[in-house]
Formats: sequence, C-alpha cells, structure tokens
Amino acid sequence: DWGEGGHDFHWWCTESPEAFVGRRPVYRELEAELTELVGKEVYRLVAKHLDRRLRRHGTEVFLPHPAVRP
Repeated sequence: DWGEGGHDFHWWCTESPEAFVGRRPVYRELEAELTELVGKEVYRLVAKHLDRRLRRHGTEVFLPHPAVRP
C-alpha cells in the first residue's frame, strides 16, 4: 500500500543517512538478487573486481552520496 499519495517518495530511502550503515557491502548483501538479474558469471566478475577494490581501499568513499556529505 503506497498510501494516499501527495508525499515525496525517496527511492530506496537513500535520502536518509541511516541508509548507509550496513556492515557488509551491498553487492555481497544482495548477492542472490544481483545474480538473478545479471547471471552467475557477470556477478562473479563484478564481485571479484569490487573485492579487490575493497582490499586496496577499504571502505574509503570517493564520491559520497549527497545525503551523507558534510
């Protein structure tokens, strides 16, 4: 139920800083869903790339989402 309308709808609640507090990377948290969308091989390649990036840079954010910028 989307309610009666007339209110702003923030897609996936990304306007809220609470949307950025997960302990696992999103691509790992949503592995099943992403694999269903893109297939096992593509997911494996993307995850491998992102795992390498995570090892090199940790959780450093190069371009923060506007909701969490100071």
